[in-house]
Amino acid sequence: MIRTPDQRVRVFVSSTLAELAAERQAVGAAISQLRLTPVLFELGARPYPPRDLYRAYLRQSDVFIGIYAESYGWIAPGMEISGLEDEYRLSAGKPRLIYTKEAARREPRLTSLLEAIRAEGVVSYRHFEDAAELGRLVADDLAILLTERFVSPPVAPPTAPLPAMRWPLVDRVEELQVVTGLLRQADVGLVTLTGPGGVGKTSLALAAGHEVAGEFADGAAFVSLETLTDGAPIRDTVIQQLRIPVAPGQTLEESLLAFFGPRQMLLVLDNVEQLLAAAPLAEQILAQAPGLEGAGDQS
Repeated sequence: MIRTPDQRVRVFVSSTLAELAAERQAVGAAISQLRLTPVLFELGARPYPPRDLYRAYLRQSDVFIGIYAESYGWIAPGMEISGLEDEYRLSAGKPRLIYTKEAARREPRLTSLLEAIRAEGVVSYRHFEDAAELGRLVADDLAILLTERFVSPPVAPPTAPLPAMRWPLVDRVEELQVVTGLLRQADVGLVTLTGPGGVGKTSLALAAGHEVAGEFADGAAFVSLETLTDGAPIRDTVIQQLRIPVAPGQTLEESLLAFFGPRQMLLVLDNVEQLLAAAPLAEQILAQAPGLEGAGDQS
């Protein structure tokens, strides 16, 4: 999602400049009252920008709002559709809010466009009578959209907390200081403990995790990879043990990134040698989730 430097969501409003002036003003006011940024072509240098210009505006916007009444709009030389229809087509992939005003003489091509939009069944499509009603509808619909699409979900505590230490750590004071020191460094995203089996790598990792867990806003979590025989199920195992929700239409990788992205937490992986086959995914997660830090042990 592209945002302005002050992190405001940009809302593109369709370019019917010759009509609906009062309605466009009401929409712009509703957008601004929500502390969002309206993208209106009245702000441009030309009465009707060429295709390259409104394509650039659309590319930099997060939400598309279409308001329509009677006019289909001007068809530029060399084009088969109006800029109004072209804008709608170019907004594919963005959330769309469509509003239509009752009109006694709606142009046939606009009627066909609106019928096609309704037939898609994937956009919000509402009628309005005047500018005041339109402003209220836009404000309400944008507030709901922001809640559903742009507001990060509340960060929940880890569902796989660190296991309790069964025995005290013996003769590992120096090693513990080294590991916790690394975990506290802002430029360290991954700490790996290596050594032969049975020397206490898991115990050291858990002791370090317990010591620094309170310094991470979202705590620490533990994932065991002991039963895995290759790298393929690692992604699935992490999702299962942390109970990471997978939204409809998301890949498992996208769900992992969406989960870890807003969090500041420590993830302790046991038997991390299983992670080697998934190194590209681990690198991607660490790059896109700056608040995540990993600690693990491998033989």
